[in-house]
Amino acid sequence: RLASRMFDRRVGLVAGWILALSPMLIVESKLATVDAVLLATIMIGMDALWSLQAGDARRSVAFVFWFALGLGILTKGPVALVVPAATTLLFGMVRRDFTWIGRWNWLGGMSLLLAMVLPWVIAVQWATGGEFLSASVGHHVVTRTLKPLENHAGFPGYYVVSVMLLMVPWSFLLPWAMLQHRGRWKSDARVTFLLAWTVGVLFVFEMIRTKLVHYYLPAYPALAILLASALAGSFEGVRSGLERLRWRRLSWLVAGMGVSLILVVAGLSIRRLPQSIGEAAV
Repeated sequence: RLASRMFDRRVGLVAGWILALSPMLIVESKLATVDAVLLATIMIGMDALWSLQAGDARRSVAFVFWFALGLGILTKGPVALVVPAATTLLFGMVRRDFTWIGRWNWLGGMSLLLAMVLPWVIAVQWATGGEFLSASVGHHVVTRTLKPLENHAGFPGYYVVSVMLLMVPWSFLLPWAMLQHRGRWKSDARVTFLLAWTVGVLFVFEMIRTKLVHYYLPAYPALAILLASALAGSFEGVRSGLERLRWRRLSWLVAGMGVSLILVVAGLSIRRLPQSIGEAAV
């Protein structure tokens, strides 16, 4: 939906295929973790954030934004604030304009956020004998930021490498997509917003000492839209990228590449299955 609103339906369709068929998202959607749910709440919030930036001052849009933040915090804590905060800061710095955050309806939004989160925090804090905040914020946020926990350290550029490996085959086209957009980084608000989303989140998580590949998952939608817009987007009336291909053919091409990847991964998994069953039996 966000890609369709920013560009058009063909970009939305291609971006959806790219994201849905990225190995990282496929794996996370099958695991019993909250990261896929967190991504959903972030996408709802970022869709509303883009509308607010684009000039939509309706209170209902601001309500959706704050409501999504509340859902994200209830899902996985303060990390839900990273994506909108980093995107807003970097976008505002590049565009030299922060006036649009006045459309956020701060008083009503903060009241809604506190009404959603505070009762749950108080209840869990009481149920855990006052240990919840020290564990969830002190250990899992502060300590995780300052030092690598459980030997999950990384190297500079850890998430760049992880994207190249876990977003294949689409990641092979990302450098080309960035070159396609090089003249639009500041001039086109859509590209600036997506790059702020991508780079802002990357900077934050690179600064955190504990590193896991799924931490950068919230930036994958922005990368998918950047790539899709380079392939099929329209800028100043000119179709970019592979304009010689009909958009339906392009979407089927992207889908075919993704399905082929899934079949390869499934084949490797099936070959591994008998051995895994044997190990489990032992």
